[in-house]
Parts: sequence; C-alpha cells; structure tokens
Amino acid sequence: MTHQKVIRRMKRMTVNRARAAVQQRLARYFGLVMVASLPVVSGCDFLTRFEQERYECPPNPTGILELDFRAISIGSEATAIFADRTIIGRIIESADDQLSIQKDNMIIRVDRNSALVRLTSGGRYVNIRCNKTVFKM
Repeated sequence: MTHQKVIRRMKRMTVNRARAAVQQRLARYFGLVMVASLPVVSGCDFLTRFEQERYECPPNPTGILELDFRAISIGSEATAIFADRTIIGRIIESADDQLSIQKDNMIIRVDRNSALVRLTSGGRYVNIRCNKTVFKM
C-alpha cells in the first residue's frame, strides 16, 4: 500500500467516526427533547379521548346516590342512580357551569362548579351538595 492510499483510508475512517459521533449526539438530543416534552403534551386537552363526570351524593330524602355523565353534549344520555332505581335521562342543557337532565316529569340540574344538585319532581325541589370527580383519558 502506498503512502497516499494509507492517508486516504485514514481520512475516510476519521470522517466516518465524525459522522457516527454527530449521529449519536443528535439521537441523544432528540431523546432528551422527547422526554422533556412528554409532560407538556400529555396534559393537553386536545389529546383527551373521553371525559366522564360523576357526582356522588350523601344520603338525602330523594334517595339520589350518583349522577354519571359520560358525554357532556345536549341529547346525550346521563345516568341517575337512586337508592331504589336507576334512570337514564337526556341532557337538555350543557354549559361550562351547568348541566340539566330530564326524564318524564323529573329535572335534575347540576352546578358544575359547586357540585350542587337540584332535583325537581312535580312541584317540589331539593338541593343536595354532592362530590364531583372528573375522569379523563
């Protein structure tokens, strides 16, 4: 092997090592950026597949134990669980601060901020302070 061939071969090896080092650094930085951005992206609402709101009520004269909203849009079904029965009503009002369900002559209004549930049946109504839980996925 001539001296010039040896020099060319050494230059090629040096260039290949430099390329490999750059690729390793880029891969390391890319991984670091991905790991650092994961908490930011995972907290975004646009990535939520569904949201469920549940209101659990303490013992009360109406017997209502739980309200379950799996969809928050008007016309969707919501479940109201009483001590002696379960009803499925339609959401007739949906806003950022209030939800309303209707089934026959019963209307259930929910204040989403304070978790106050107001049940109206016929000519009487009852206010119940419940506990709200929100599940997002």
